[in-house]
Amino acid sequence: MTVVNQTKNETKSSSTTTFKALMALLKCYIGTGILSMPLSFSFSGYLNGLVGTCLIGLLCNYCNHMLVQINNVLLSSETQNINDDGDGDENGSIEDRLPYDYCELASMAFERGPRKLRRFSQQSQSFLSVCLCITQLGFCCSYALFIARNLLQFAINLKLIDWTQDDIVYVIMALLPIMIVLNFIKNIHHLAMLSTFANLIQTTSLLIIIYNLVTGSPVEGERKIFNSKIPQFVSTTFFTFEGLTVTMPLYRSMRKRENFAKPFGVLNISIVIVILAYVTIGFLGYRKYGSEVMPSVTLSLPNEPIYAIVQLMYALAIGFSYLLQMYVAINIAVPAVRQRLINLKKSDFVLDLSDYIGRAFLVTITCKSKSFTLFSN
Repeated sequence: MTVVNQTKNETKSSSTTTFKALMALLKCYIGTGILSMPLSFSFSGYLNGLVGTCLIGLLCNYCNHMLVQINNVLLSSETQNINDDGDGDENGSIEDRLPYDYCELASMAFERGPRKLRRFSQQSQSFLSVCLCITQLGFCCSYALFIARNLLQFAINLKLIDWTQDDIVYVIMALLPIMIVLNFIKNIHHLAMLSTFANLIQTTSLLIIIYNLVTGSPVEGERKIFNSKIPQFVSTTFFTFEGLTVTMPLYRSMRKRENFAKPFGVLNISIVIVILAYVTIGFLGYRKYGSEVMPSVTLSLPNEPIYAIVQLMYALAIGFSYLLQMYVAINIAVPAVRQRLINLKKSDFVLDLSDYIGRAFLVTITCKSKSFTLFSN
């Protein structure tokens, strides 16, 4: 198969600065998962939690570096083949070529890999597309529910409405049109700009949570240096490192891609910040609440106005994470439908309309799936 690859001149308008890429990656990593780190530490104990979180974080970062390196190797090979065939042009260098996305990368890896596996290149691309889409939609489902629960709890705590958590389905339905409109944003550059604002909100929320964790007396509950529930710890902690699927889209969008994977680049700086944040919240949360810690540390906070505001701020911050995670799913599903319509020679109006309908449909799936589940209960 042939993968059509654009040059940087064709994508200059959508380039993202190094700082904005860092903010976007941090926003994806530090989502709802960090709030479950105290629970994760309760599964592992203090020492296992500290060491395990660092190891899992480094493993995820290593995988990110491998993706970038494999991309560069395949691009270099493709560029060399073009030059050898005499078809190269002034934009033919590896620096000028747009990196592959996840699905293209899988296809090219099979195509250039062992001969017996090359015939599966197209199937690998389709399989990875489905897996990534399902994974991202799953993240977005949990995000939608988290946003709705926190907004509802905020309103209940401040006595703004006379509702209970059983009414959460109405909050999700009210959020649906807002989420649809926000996901009409097509440029990840603009999403990266929003991530900077979201990171400020989330950092403030986490600082307030940390203040609660370091003040006052620890509640009664068991605390261990070592614990035996390692499988639960590993699964919970791996979920928190949910920014892996956004790596290649961000790398593709960067103006200076050489700043992405260098020693003091976006990947390494972000993972250091993320690991420190996870370890801090996990250790302090387990120290404060012990075995009595709730699945989300915000549920263990006192019922006071300041902590109600934290719930509101965190809901807004996770809303921006929702946009970034949905961006990956949209960029897999919508172009596939668009290509089929192009093959059928549909008009530009139909192509644009299908784009918006596809985005709205995917957002509706993530919100309505939770609504139907709650209604059935």
